Amino acid sequence: MFRLAFIVVAVVLLAAVGGSLRPGVSTAGATEVDLDTYRQNNSHPITATGPTLDNGTTYVITVTGTWSYWFAQDWQTYGTCAGSAPDDMPMFPSPGTTNGLVGDDAAWHFAGPQGGLSDCGTPPVEGPSLEVSLDDGSTFDDLQVIDPGTAPNPSHTYHMLVIGQGQGIAFRFYDEKTVDNYGIVKFTVQPFELTWGDNDCSGQITPADALETALHMAGVDPVIQSCPAIGQTLPTASFGERTWGDLDCSGQFDAPDILLILEDAAGLPPANLQDCPALGIIVALTDATPTATPPSNPVSVEVGKLADGDDDGGAFSNSETVSPGSQVTYLVTIDNDSDVPVTIESLVDDTYPDVDCETDQAGAAIGAALAPDDGDGPGVIDGGADEVQCTFVETAPGDAGVQVTDTVTATVTDGVGHDASDHDDATITTS
Repeated sequence: MFRLAFIVVAVVLLAAVGGSLRPGVSTAGATEVDLDTYRQNNSHPITATGPTLDNGTTYVITVTGTWSYWFAQDWQTYGTCAGSAPDDMPMFPSPGTTNGLVGDDAAWHFAGPQGGLSDCGTPPVEGPSLEVSLDDGSTFDDLQVIDPGTAPNPSHTYHMLVIGQGQGIAFRFYDEKTVDNYGIVKFTVQPFELTWGDNDCSGQITPADALETALHMAGVDPVIQSCPAIGQTLPTASFGERTWGDLDCSGQFDAPDILLILEDAAGLPPANLQDCPALGIIVALTDATPTATPPSNPVSVEVGKLADGDDDGGAFSNSETVSPGSQVTYLVTIDNDSDVPVTIESLVDDTYPDVDCETDQAGAAIGAALAPDDGDGPGVIDGGADEVQCTFVETAPGDAGVQVTDTVTATVTDGVGHDASDHDDATITTS
């Protein structure tokens, strides 16, 4: 009781004298990477490469920007979906094209035009098409921010924590039609470094940091996004494992931890503590354990795409030679790789936008239900209740020597706010 009363008095004194201003996350080594969602030649996916990340070092990625998947005039022609609240312009407009209303950022799809151009649903919903790679672009995973909130951030700025693998970082934006997009997404990549004593990661040492310690001692630990929890063990580059908030490295949380902040606020020189960071020292993290865990997506899907020509006996392949003007059958396989049942929400083809892919079991593939993964896991498509196949037929070009690569993208949902997409392609050549 005496200890808690002393802490409260110390916090009041700190409020009276104020705190010293220091950066919470160092900007040293920051690299900005721009990804323009617009491509005049309609190429996709769009990839932007960043710096090489040191192996085992924690980095924070700051993502800022808004974009549109549709031409600016589409918003005016068709109007916006009910419940949509688009921004008037992208934060960073794309050069070389007309910019207008936008409805997407790194964490949310918050608006779209109606009239069949978008699946209106009930915006805002999570999950735009940004991906990140930590191995020079060899493999990509969904970019999942640690601070999405419950609605779009008005600043459209979010953060992600990653562990470097000694290779380059890259970002990817996937949309089968990029000529109608606009808006630039900016990624700032920098080592995740903390200021010792800035317990709430606000960017400065203030009475609030002492309050964090006091609350922890009282058994209350507020959750602060992209900031370690008081009492969390951190692997540091220069001081070994240290406990966040234990400012004197004594192994316990007590009045001296608060007094260090009080002395700093009063302008006194920092205490010289052996093998312990002084207040205001930048502490770099170097272990493969992030200080905050990105939310996991329970939904995963895998798509396979094959083609069959008219003169090879019905054998499907990824690359098929066909007669000019002949009928080509495309086979699409959607395999659920998640532990929960999902429903096929959409099937988008970049070459044949009006395709109707029919299954043998349930008619149209869209709306088909897939059972949880049967154990085959990613990389294996081997049939079962977690998988559905559908086919559609198109006519090959009438001239010889024409090559067509057709890409299909499937999106599935678990019905409670989680979805996932994958895509695959097949190529035909007329001869």
